[in-house]
Amino acid sequence: MPGIASGLYNALFRRNVVFLTTVFAGAFAFEIGFDTGLTKIWDWNNKGVRFPAPSSHLRARN
Repeated sequence: MPGIASGLYNALFRRNVVFLTTVFAGAFAFEIGFDTGLTKIWDWNNKGVRFPAPSSHLRARN
């Protein structure tokens, strides 16, 4: 375990710019995955319940 921790420290956390890049890239990837996952859950949970978008209804009337 100390070898893994030492390698992780030397690869990602030793230099500040690499650490910040890792944090921002991880946060960005997590946000995309979290948003995609919750959107799929939301759509699955509300299947058949939601109304169509109002803009498509208004365009059909004109």
